[in-house]
Amino acid sequence: MKKKYHTQNLWRRVMARVMALALVVGLFPAGMAQSASAVELPEDEIKEMWEIALENGYTHYDTIDLCGGNSHMQGICVDDKMEYMYFSYTSALAKVDMKTGKVVGSVGGFGEGSFGTPGGAHLGCLAYYDGKIYGSLEYKEPGAKFFIAVFDEDAITEVGMDMKEMDTGVYGILLEEPTSDFRDPLNDVVSGANGFAVNEEKAGHKFGCSGIDGVTFAPMPGSDDDKMYLFVAYGVYGNNDYWKGRYDNNYNVLQVYDPEDFDQPYNESKGTGDSVLRRFTYERGLSTDYEESEVLTATDTLYAWTGTTSYGAQNMEYDKDTGDIVLYTYAPQQEWSKGHTLYVIDGSKVPVEREIEVGQSNTNSDQDAHDAAVAKAEEYKVDGKYPIGKHGVLKCICGNDCQPTVCGDTGITAMVCGGALPETATYGIASIGGGYYYIVDGATTASLFKRDDNYNFTRVTLDRPINAFNDIVEGDWYYKAVDYALTEGIMSGTSTDTFAPNATLTRAMVAQMLYSLEGKPAAGRADFADVAEGAWYADAISWAAGEGIVSGYGDTFGPNDPITREQLALILYGYAQMKEYDTTQGGMSIREFSDYTSISGWALEGLDWAVNAGLLSGKGNNTLAPTAGATRAEVAQIFMMFCQEVAKQSK
Repeated sequence: MKKKYHTQNLWRRVMARVMALALVVGLFPAGMAQSASAVELPEDEIKEMWEIALENGYTHYDTIDLCGGNSHMQGICVDDKMEYMYFSYTSALAKVDMKTGKVVGSVGGFGEGSFGTPGGAHLGCLAYYDGKIYGSLEYKEPGAKFFIAVFDEDAITEVGMDMKEMDTGVYGILLEEPTSDFRDPLNDVVSGANGFAVNEEKAGHKFGCSGIDGVTFAPMPGSDDDKMYLFVAYGVYGNNDYWKGRYDNNYNVLQVYDPEDFDQPYNESKGTGDSVLRRFTYERGLSTDYEESEVLTATDTLYAWTGTTSYGAQNMEYDKDTGDIVLYTYAPQQEWSKGHTLYVIDGSKVPVEREIEVGQSNTNSDQDAHDAAVAKAEEYKVDGKYPIGKHGVLKCICGNDCQPTVCGDTGITAMVCGGALPETATYGIASIGGGYYYIVDGATTASLFKRDDNYNFTRVTLDRPINAFNDIVEGDWYYKAVDYALTEGIMSGTSTDTFAPNATLTRAMVAQMLYSLEGKPAAGRADFADVAEGAWYADAISWAAGEGIVSGYGDTFGPNDPITREQLALILYGYAQMKEYDTTQGGMSIREFSDYTSISGWALEGLDWAVNAGLLSGKGNNTLAPTAGATRAEVAQIFMMFCQEVAKQSK
């Protein structure tokens, strides 16, 4: 199933991107505007998510600025308008603007530490669906409860938000099956005070359930319709010789939930409604108790026989083109699993129904625990047989003619084919269609990759204009600003391989930048003696003068004169007024600068606006340096900030 996304024609898309940028470099705002609704456009102007990524160069993101999370990255997802990417970090969620690469919001406070400590939380794999972000959320100690955390995308408005202080926008859906299977001791002797399996006790936990990890929205494999379900994968104990000796944790268990069962939030203040989508509180996670009305029951279960994959499907993703459900796991522990760390459930094949073994193997070294578990497993049988379950059909992606193989001493013969994990996909992966994926490839980073038909992944690199210049190095304070100005066509280099960031910009160059930003509209003839007809800047100066954005020195313009900071402020002020942007920003008075008296009278209003709009700041020693020249790097930074702040806020 392919879904299309709306964008605009070329110039309108450029301006939309310019006006959508929201952050001053290095600063986090207290709030941000909500996403605009898609506009119906002709079919030839509709773009898909992967096309937007390639067109805009959305290839790499880093959340190193995130505060409030514990442990490593756990999951990523992307909204369906390609505006924001979301990252989970065990006890916090980050929201990243895909245009700027900046963290613009985060929600923390899910646990007092990581999931391995009492009261700790584990926010894991993420999936985006219908305006909300869904993530697996575990509370093993002391709650022994497993939720789907649900975030309203528009509720994440600033960095450092605390889930405990949010009255709305963060919900928790308590899942019946993983909670009960994790608690199931299997062996009545090995259980905690509540009758639950002891956390990580080898004799307990049905299917070796250690909680939940991978989540994704997908149709049921082999179905004839496109109805989407929420698939939730169990975590699996399997990191020692005892656990890998069990039969039941050779499955990757996927519980299937119907979104129609949790489409409206429960009204907590009125106590009305029976929805399982209820405001999440830390207390809900810690308490072992719950109301039956708050529990979501699976509509189906899907099993994937892969062998014990240490800790199970850490991440899971629906491929938007093939219809497959892909499991990303750690290394398996049986030789017959052949070391695979990626398994593909064929989306075109109807699951096969066959017996499911819920007991433990007869190869355990701990004979007493084995005997007790086998005796307990008898209780699961119906008419002397284990239950029948739906087994997903694994796709052959090995590059060979896949044949069934004998799976050790399990008594099962099955085709178990898989592939190699791309980068650190167990920490996060998100499909955007066209075979393109964002995959976690570092402690805090995710990058764009392309898969082939056998799910081998290759990193995507795009030739960006900034790469042509040998005097711009990633890490320079102005790198992102210059990259932005070049990508948006606002500036160009001084030669094929130099940008000259420290060179002074001229008045003609600034006029040309605004002219490019405006789309180079038709222009008349400027009446300046030093602006020759046919000069490269003639149309730009003619247009800017005609709009009242620039003025000259009587009958001359001084196109080659270095632009001063006060001239630049006044020109941008004039452009903002011409565009009818909000120019009422208030705040610091420019009178507070020690060199205030050196500001030209005609520049006072424009310079005051530029300072309070965040475009200009002091140059040190409490000076504004109004008559100093502006370098190309400085102007690139100012233009980027203008487009990110003034344009978007006015829009």
